[in-house]
Amino acid sequence: MKQVVISAIFLLGFASLSIAQQSIQWSAGLDRSYRILRTDVDSAQFIIDKREVESPRITGHFGFFYNKPIHKKWFLRTGIGLITMGHHGENRFGLFPNGVSAQFQINSEYFFLEIPLVLRHQFIEGPWSPFAEIAVNPSIFLVEKRTQILNGNKSNNWINNADNVTSTFNVFQWSASAGLGMQYQHNDQWQFFTKATSTAFITPLVDAPINEHPFSVGIELGCRKIIANVYNQTKSKI
Repeated sequence: MKQVVISAIFLLGFASLSIAQQSIQWSAGLDRSYRILRTDVDSAQFIIDKREVESPRITGHFGFFYNKPIHKKWFLRTGIGLITMGHHGENRFGLFPNGVSAQFQINSEYFFLEIPLVLRHQFIEGPWSPFAEIAVNPSIFLVEKRTQILNGNKSNNWINNADNVTSTFNVFQWSASAGLGMQYQHNDQWQFFTKATSTAFITPLVDAPINEHPFSVGIELGCRKIIANVYNQTKSKI
């Protein structure tokens, strides 16, 4: 009987901890994104040429998430987020038939809706706590923003599968990400954090002889709202 009572108290305390540490999260970040090109040997020179003339671009991400504890210092997170990836294309120079010179560039930015599945480990307890995250992210391709710049004049085209005449985007995508950051426990209801992030898409953007895999590194800021604080109350009563 005594063992049953002790076990019941232990389980009650664990359940209270779970309730206390459940939280909702808002976060946003800036990224430096580019792309990895993969192909067969015959097209290797094309990839080398692209790397010499293309450049990364600044993109971003934001989302709304739910955190659930699975152990004292381990948490699962999921929710919904919007992430963008892209690159700056080659800056080309040429002549129109009338002899007028032209400077031309095409820049691409891809928009994805993602539902991340994140595992987070909090290294220590206290007001300041470092943490690490790893994640797999099922994503849905939404649209490409293709910016054409001709002699300094910009025009934006929004392109989806129905508009893309040269190839078809893979709508369902998988990416992997990792992060390392620092968390601050402001009080029993709010946490604030910052972290360095990296994301790489596993699924090629388009099934083509040359496969494109976007990737990024960046910085993220966010806050978590603790849903309840039952654990501290239960602990004080015991």
